[in-house]
Amino acid sequence: MVVKSIRFDEQLQHDIQILADKYNRKPHWIMVESLKRAVSEEIAKLRFIEESEKEVLKMQSIQGYSIEFKDLKNELGLDK
Repeated sequence: MVVKSIRFDEQLQHDIQILADKYNRKPHWIMVESLKRAVSEEIAKLRFIEESEKEVLKMQSIQGYSIEFKDLKNELGLDK
């Protein structure tokens, strides 16, 4: 297990404590689970983007279809 240090502002610390109290868990558990979820969601988003890009390239080669990748990301709402 790796130990990391993260600094939180007071509001985030307060919110983490509220969740810890609500779910009868330690703040550490709330932080770890939140990070796991956030990382998992970002990895899934990246994989989706990569697969979408592959499909667009396949469509371009098969059908002569053309769309800029930035336009595809915009169309899918992933341009943030």
